[in-house]
Amino acid sequence: MIRGLASLLLVLVVVTHYAYEPLAGFYANQRHAAQAIFYALRGVEGAVLYLVVWSLTPFRPLSVRLAVSTVCAWGALEEAQTAVCMAANGFGGKVATAPYAGLCDAVTGLPIYMGTLLLVLLLFALQYTNDKK
Repeated sequence: MIRGLASLLLVLVVVTHYAYEPLAGFYANQRHAAQAIFYALRGVEGAVLYLVVWSLTPFRPLSVRLAVSTVCAWGALEEAQTAVCMAANGFGGKVATAPYAGLCDAVTGLPIYMGTLLLVLLLFALQYTNDKK
């Protein structure tokens, strides 16, 4: 399993750091496309790395597993979100974002910026109030 994981990570690093320029050659504005493709690939890379850490976390003690699972799930979601939203925007055009509005806000038209942080804070607040009862 470790050899397979090492191979997966090696391919991930090579694709992320060397494939974006050849892929950008298919676009008119190659410089902008290279930056956008690299941004998306870094999102995929980050999501995979969070998932690897999550998969390698021991199941005992349960408190550690839950804490690592929460952080890794959040991190993987955030990283995947950047890749998906950049791909949805397209690699050929520029992204117009307003202050305190992220890429996914511009793509979807929904106020997603800081949404996952607010969700996690809400979950912690609910857990804190339940512990006080």
